Amino acid sequence: MNPVTRILAVSAIGLLSGCSWLGLESAPEPAAPAVVAETVTATGQFVGESGRIARGSAEVVLRDGQWIVRLSEDFFLDGGEEPQVVLGKDGVKEEAVLGPLTSYIGRQEYLLTEGLDIGNYLQVYVWSAKDRVPLARADLNLL
Repeated sequence: MNPVTRILAVSAIGLLSGCSWLGLESAPEPAAPAVVAETVTATGQFVGESGRIARGSAEVVLRDGQWIVRLSEDFFLDGGEEPQVVLGKDGVKEEAVLGPLTSYIGRQEYLLTEGLDIGNYLQVYVWSAKDRVPLARADLNLL
C-alpha cells in the first residue's frame, strides 16, 4: 500500500471509530427534550358577559406540582378595560386574581398563586378591574 492510500485508510478508520484514538471526541448525541408531566383536570368553554363576545376554552392543568389555568389557542375576547384572569365560584372571587390578561387572543397560561386551592373554584373569569364586571366566564367541568 502506498503512503497516500495508507493515510486515507487510517483517516477513514479514525472517522468511523469516532476519532477518540486521535484525541478527538465525536459529537455527543443531542439530548432528548425534557418530557413535562401534565394532567388536565378540568375544562370549560368561555361565554361573553356584560355584552362582550368571547370564545375558546379554559383548562386547569397540574404540571410538575404546579396548578395552571390555560386559555386555549382559539381564545378570543372582543375587549374590556383592565382585564384580569380570576377564579370564581358563583361569581368572581377577587382574592383569586391570577393576573392581568396578557392578550385578547390566543393561548396563555396563569399560575395559581400560593395559598389558592383550585378545589374551591368552579369558574374561570376574565374580569374588568376598572368597571368591576365580568367580561367572560368559563364554567369548569371536572375530568
